Amino acid sequence: MTSNDITDPVAGEFTFAPLSPAVFLARAAQAFADRIAIVDGEHFFTYAEHHRRVLALTGALGAAGVRAGDRVAALCANSHVMLELHGAIPLHGSVLVPLNIRLSVPEISYILEHSGATILFATEEFAETAA
Repeated sequence: MTSNDITDPVAGEFTFAPLSPAVFLARAAQAFADRIAIVDGEHFFTYAEHHRRVLALTGALGAAGVRAGDRVAALCANSHVMLELHGAIPLHGSVLVPLNIRLSVPEISYILEHSGATILFATEEFAETAA
C-alpha cells in the first residue's frame, strides 16, 4: 500500500467512511447481529441487542429532559450499563461525566456541581452513594 492508496477515493472508497462510536455500534450490530458482544456476569447481549439497548437509552435521555450538550454523570461499575451509557450519551448529543467509584461523597458532589450534570446514573451498588 502506498500513501496514494490512502487518499485516492477510487482505491477503496468503501473503507473511508467516518467511524464514530455511534457509526461503529450500528455497523457492528448489522455485521455481527447475532454474535455475543457483551458478557457481564450472568448477562449476555448480542451486538444487535446492545445496539437496541443503546438506542432505547438514547430515547430515555430525551424523555427525561436531557438536551444535546447537557452533561450526564455516571457512577457505575465496569458493567454493561456503563458501556450502554458510553454509546447512548454521545449518540444523544450530550456529554458523559464518568465518576470514579472510589471517590468520597463530597468529592462526587463537587464534581457533579462543577460539571453542571443534569442527571446522574448509578448502578445498584452505588445507589446509596448517589442519593
